[in-house]
Amino acid sequence: MKEFSVEYETVDAVTKDGTNLRGTLLNEDSFTIQFMDTREKVHSLDKASLKSLRKSRESLMPAYDEKALPEQDLRDLLAFLVSGAAGGGK
Repeated sequence: MKEFSVEYETVDAVTKDGTNLRGTLLNEDSFTIQFMDTREKVHSLDKASLKSLRKSRESLMPAYDEKALPEQDLRDLLAFLVSGAAGGGK
């Protein structure tokens, strides 16, 4: 995975009951960590309640897959956004 901007950090946490959680770091102190998962649910966990905690600079954004969005469709989408037709180009 690619690294990304400093303001985002990926959190991988495993609770003592074995639940795997993954998201983007929101806040952290010596005792707790808060992050938002990929479904936009905010988790606030005591670090002492975790089996493991790993932070990384890996993006949660899925890699581009031409099967999901063919090259011509991607070009059309970019042309539409650049043209301002999406509502922001007054």
